[in-house]
Amino acid sequence: MCILNIIDEFFKQPLNTIVMQIHYNQLNSQDASIQQSIQEFLIQVENQSCYTLNNSLQTTYYDVRNSFLF
Repeated sequence: MCILNIIDEFFKQPLNTIVMQIHYNQLNSQDASIQQSIQEFLIQVENQSCYTLNNSLQTTYYDVRNSFLF
């Protein structure tokens, strides 16, 4: 399947939702242990803003993996 067809299929869905997970480490001040946490965000995007969202994440020191460049 061509990438343009995949893009069209994605944006034809009723909810164009992207799942974004943020993994981070935090130092526990009580015992100096490192705690790992994950936050998950669901973002609904439109075709016109998908590329802008990807660029914004990359320029704010996030490590973007498995990104879509529409």
